[in-house]
Amino acid sequence: MERLYLIRVGMERFLGPFTLKQVQEAYHKMQFGLQDEISGSLRQWVTFDNIEGIRRHYPELVQLIHTEMMSGWGITVAPTTAVPNARMRMGGTGFNRPPQSKNWVIAVAFVLILAGLLAFLSYRDGEWVNPIAYLKDRSFYQAKSYLGDRYNPRFEGYMDRNRHEITQQMKKKKGFNQWLPYVRSVAFSKEGRWDGISMKKLKGNADAFLPADCSVSAWDERWRESRPDWLGFLEGRRMPREEWSRILMMDTHWIKNRSPMAGWMEPGSYHEACLRMALKSLVKLTNEDSTGDGKVLLSRLRWQLGAIVGTSPTEEYEMSGTLWAMSCLEDAHQAEDLKNCFNSVKVRGPWQEFFEAMILVRRMSLTAAEATQLSDLSLRELQNFINLFTPEATELFLEYEEEIKFYQEIIAQKGNVKAARSIMLKKYPSVHFEP
Repeated sequence: MERLYLIRVGMERFLGPFTLKQVQEAYHKMQFGLQDEISGSLRQWVTFDNIEGIRRHYPELVQLIHTEMMSGWGITVAPTTAVPNARMRMGGTGFNRPPQSKNWVIAVAFVLILAGLLAFLSYRDGEWVNPIAYLKDRSFYQAKSYLGDRYNPRFEGYMDRNRHEITQQMKKKKGFNQWLPYVRSVAFSKEGRWDGISMKKLKGNADAFLPADCSVSAWDERWRESRPDWLGFLEGRRMPREEWSRILMMDTHWIKNRSPMAGWMEPGSYHEACLRMALKSLVKLTNEDSTGDGKVLLSRLRWQLGAIVGTSPTEEYEMSGTLWAMSCLEDAHQAEDLKNCFNSVKVRGPWQEFFEAMILVRRMSLTAAEATQLSDLSLRELQNFINLFTPEATELFLEYEEEIKFYQEIIAQKGNVKAARSIMLKKYPSVHFEP
């Protein structure tokens, strides 16, 4: 009869009974991890990361742990082999190595093994880690290992299984700062919430114009209430000073040049997180078969997200009116392209002020991107644009202070864009200063 196993997950629930094959299948489904325990046929409970315990009580599991569970950690679990207690024979006479020499070899081997273990524990994912910190916060470094280079289902599954433990660790300042980027990644890949962490903490110190709550449920309400205002917004007849309209008006270059912000990974900022949740909510509200104004809003949100992460468009964007003009300005690669962005809309009042400011922002950026060494004519134009730009414009809610200082530095460096960028990156390492 095949042996059956029980798995205890987080001391809270049990999986099984499983056969050995079903244990492997459950791991592939991310139902348990290295820190969970296993017991076979009412025998000893052993955690999966207790290699010697597994070898002693359940040797049939060693291969599973070696080839799959610990492969992502770079750990090798060698199978046990019997070593005969043989003697070296010289001329038919038994010869035993002196005890002192044998002890010395064992001591050297132990030191080498310990040094290797410390080196392994100290270097994780391309950076040196305090071994004591690693042993103390293994759950954090395991989450980091699962994440790797990009967000993936295995990382998300680990975070979901350990939500309670992570939330408890975040009650301390160190744990909060450590786990916050990871928690934000999971929260804003789903519905924009994490039980036990307030929306205020998830938002952090992001711009005041952004919603305090950017969850999908909060966006459901915003979109329903604002629907009567969409057409006037698109036609340039009204500029609603509300959270839903501000999100649609955000400059993608500004966000991309500051991503990832401190405390964020993927998404790279609260700005991007809000766009994700707004899109998810609007898709649900319109059922993807919306026509007219709803389709235009969906297209704008997708355009913004694609531009922020730098992906090429793979679909046609059905935009018109003010949102078409915004996307056109952001997509312009030369100054002469800007004049073509207002063929589909006539703007006035607050909208005219907004677009005049945005045109100046784009013209400064495109001028600075002309060459690594600007001509005297380009420098004079850049100075004129800086003089015309009014950072206190009531309709321009994003702060372009760093960009203006960059353009001023280009002038101070007599048109040497590379030198100006190098100086600014030292002053503002979190801003990229790209066109």
